[in-house]
Amino acid sequence: LLQLVIISAFFLDAYAFSTEGIVGYSLGKRSVNMFLKIVKNSITLSFITGIILSIVLFFTAVEIINLITDIEFLRFLAYKYLLWVIVIPPIASFCYQLDGIFIGASQTQELRNAMFISVVIHLISSFMLVEGFGNQGLWISLTIFLILRALTLVFYFNRIYLKI
Repeated sequence: LLQLVIISAFFLDAYAFSTEGIVGYSLGKRSVNMFLKIVKNSITLSFITGIILSIVLFFTAVEIINLITDIEFLRFLAYKYLLWVIVIPPIASFCYQLDGIFIGASQTQELRNAMFISVVIHLISSFMLVEGFGNQGLWISLTIFLILRALTLVFYFNRIYLKI
């Protein structure tokens, strides 16, 4: 299942990579309008791609799992947690895209701080949720981590805007 999440991340991170250079260019030109357009368009495109990936996974994930393994017990376990692989791409699209925006703006201190906060909360939630919900709790915790990455970066977003 993590292989499917990683493949989705490659698709979504492609937009973040592209955005890095364009954000840097817009900041260098001190163009607020260009920067805001880049942010809006890249986040929208990434989110739509996340939705498309979820739809594709909804219809193909069982077949992909069947191609990856012929061990029935592993298939059974994978099917049990498949919902998370389908739900994660649109949620993750925001944090991946914001990472690209912050890297392009050279706001690495804010990126580090946001990641530190997200990781600490993720670790705490992992221990609590895994104890209560087993593997489902681990997937919930991963989803919380992705949401926190986006929210903490949104918190710091005005620092980029103020640079222009």
